[in-house]
Amino acid sequence: SSDLNFSKISDIGCARTGLITGLDDVFLFSKNKFHELELEKDILLPVLTGTDPDRYEIPIPNNFVIYPYELKNENTEIISEDIFQNKFPKTYDYILTKKDKLLKRKDSRKTFESKKNWFGLTRFGKLNIFKNLKIVTPGEVKQNKFTIDKDSGFLNARVFCVNITDSQYNLYYVLGMLNSKVVQFYLHKTAPLKQGGYYSYATKFLNNVPIPLLNDDSQKQVIERVQEIISLK
Repeated sequence: SSDLNFSKISDIGCARTGLITGLDDVFLFSKNKFHELELEKDILLPVLTGTDPDRYEIPIPNNFVIYPYELKNENTEIISEDIFQNKFPKTYDYILTKKDKLLKRKDSRKTFESKKNWFGLTRFGKLNIFKNLKIVTPGEVKQNKFTIDKDSGFLNARVFCVNITDSQYNLYYVLGMLNSKVVQFYLHKTAPLKQGGYYSYATKFLNNVPIPLLNDDSQKQVIERVQEIISLK
């Protein structure tokens, strides 16, 4: 009906980019590789790459990133080099062998040689977002492939997330709306079309997606249906 209220994603939450290591060869591993190197598990963050999220399927990350960060008062902060060395000696020894390569990385035109945190990522994202329930989507898709994820980080531009902060909008309800034909039609009209029929869903397009505010009963029907589909998957 015409009296439906719509809010953009940016008004009820935020679409976000993920992390950039600056050197995937050093920081990013398959499961087998980190077992082989015997790195400490507690400094590794599971990360989603472009092929991991699929429509309504809980993604299983196939890759891990060395993530020397911790949460302090909701802020993501890098751990000190001393803590890194003492708490994660195997990972520190491994990363030390790559120090020359890591120093040559560039961040805003400056190399990491001028930085104290030479072992940090170029863009480290937000740990509280990574570790919370969120909606994720591959960055390039033919059809909408939004799903739910809880404990993973995700690679910048390959995967995007949507988190909702407005309590009037349930996350599973928003997920159902994002996978709807109407939203797909909207995104296919606004997001750029790439080669091979893939649409590029950057944050600016996701943040503009209008979501109708249905009453609680109507939202509940969508939520139950979405949760049912996820459990069947």
